[in-house]
Amino acid sequence: MAIKAKSDLAGRARHRTIKATVTDELREQIISGRIRGGDPLRQESLAAEFGCSLIPVREALLSLQGEGLVEFVPHKGAVAKEITYSEIEEIFDLRALLECDILSRAIPKLSDDDIQRATDILLQFTRLLEPDADLQNWGKLNWDFHAALYAPAGRDYTFRMIERLHTNCDRYIRLQLRLDEGRKEAHAEHEQILALVQAKDRRGATKALRDHILATGKKLIDGLSAAGAVRGS
Repeated sequence: MAIKAKSDLAGRARHRTIKATVTDELREQIISGRIRGGDPLRQESLAAEFGCSLIPVREALLSLQGEGLVEFVPHKGAVAKEITYSEIEEIFDLRALLECDILSRAIPKLSDDDIQRATDILLQFTRLLEPDADLQNWGKLNWDFHAALYAPAGRDYTFRMIERLHTNCDRYIRLQLRLDEGRKEAHAEHEQILALVQAKDRRGATKALRDHILATGKKLIDGLSAAGAVRGS
């Protein structure tokens, strides 16, 4: 009985590993634009591609549905989710509300180590400011910077909601960054936010963060509209 239980546990661990691998790879393909919004995600083809059964593929698609990257359409099955202009606007409005609140709560609790962590992440951003830089890590570094400032608030549920919002818009931000040279401006805004946080200026920091988030959303909509990359409603 003990041997069987150990075998079952190992089997479940392998299953979780396969599901996580499929989920991570599909997420990256959607965010990077290799899978476009509206593209079908056929479970049989994906299972063959990953060399696994249908079960971890189906579970991966359900996980990505929960992240807002995949949707299930009647008579079509799973497809990569498209984001409309109104959805982008809503996402950035939500980000402004949630992130300004969590930053205000976090500032009194931020330690020197937290500030140093955010500073170190901003230093890594400088490598992505060159014209031909690979932007694959932009979204991760962007989230890591914001997360370093938000985590000390201890608002775990809000933190996870904000993380999902960042994931939802990461692929569109990557595309928009390729369309214009807004990277240096975004980096300067991050530096301003960090300086105000370090000075414990809650009002100034939250205002700078709100301006940064809403300006990013507007630039995103304007850039994607010019490129015809997002549906209008």
